[in-house]
Amino acid sequence: MKKLTNYYFLFIIVVTVLEMVNDNIDLFMNLFIALLILFIMKIIINFIEKKIHPDEYNQRLKNKEMEKALLLLVKSSDMVKVSKYIKLLGNGKNLKDVFIIYKDKELCSLNEYKKNYEHQYQILLEKVYQIFNDASVQNVNQELIKQEDKKAQLFNDTILKIDNLNEDIPDEVISKALDKCSFHLKKLQQLLADYPQENDKIKKLHQHYLPILLDILEQYCKISQVNGDTKQSKENLIKTIDLVNTAIQNITSSLFEKDELDMNVNMNVLEDLLKKDGLIDDQLTLSMEELYKKIK
Repeated sequence: MKKLTNYYFLFIIVVTVLEMVNDNIDLFMNLFIALLILFIMKIIINFIEKKIHPDEYNQRLKNKEMEKALLLLVKSSDMVKVSKYIKLLGNGKNLKDVFIIYKDKELCSLNEYKKNYEHQYQILLEKVYQIFNDASVQNVNQELIKQEDKKAQLFNDTILKIDNLNEDIPDEVISKALDKCSFHLKKLQQLLADYPQENDKIKKLHQHYLPILLDILEQYCKISQVNGDTKQSKENLIKTIDLVNTAIQNITSSLFEKDELDMNVNMNVLEDLLKKDGLIDDQLTLSMEELYKKIK
């Protein structure tokens, strides 16, 4: 607000000077020139600040991002629980419309808290930003779970069709090969929930290789019913099924090669330990307690 007031007074000064210097130019043109000058000055000032105090400049940008996240979180929830005793309540339009509730007592608006407890406000802001990110991650995880559920049923129809066609094929060798195909597909399907990343080989198997195999099996059933089985057609079909089985096994094995450690697990563990030991909330809670005693 202070910075905005400074720009306002500077704007008035620039317009006044331009009015004195440019008698032949109307007021609207002077206003436009003044705005242009202020815009250029703002760019120059920001550039200088970024070069001289990069940490402070980056922190201001980060704070703006965190405040937007805070307002979005408050707007989307009836009440945001920050800790056991601290809650935020408001419409989420701006900081002055968001109020701090401490031990079920309304302390002040976030805007007032920011002015009087700058350092503690920073802690509160970072904590709420973490809650916002956790909520975003949870939404992403829920979407991943839905995708994983779909993948866990990816080959259901194909397995059912293979089993049904297998019943129409009396040859024992072909039948065993198809049993193996169903078994390998079920095994691959069970692993998909643990490996949610996109895999081109699985996509091709589902969309291209298996449909072709089903077409071949359907054609074989029709031909064998009319003309009977031939040795050559049996051998070719067994060879084809064996090739598909080998391909499924290779795809299944390749999934294990992509398994990587997730270092976010350790980061979350560390954060939980800090919260448990009270190292994050100390200063924040003290400032809330101070306000609570004043209004009690």
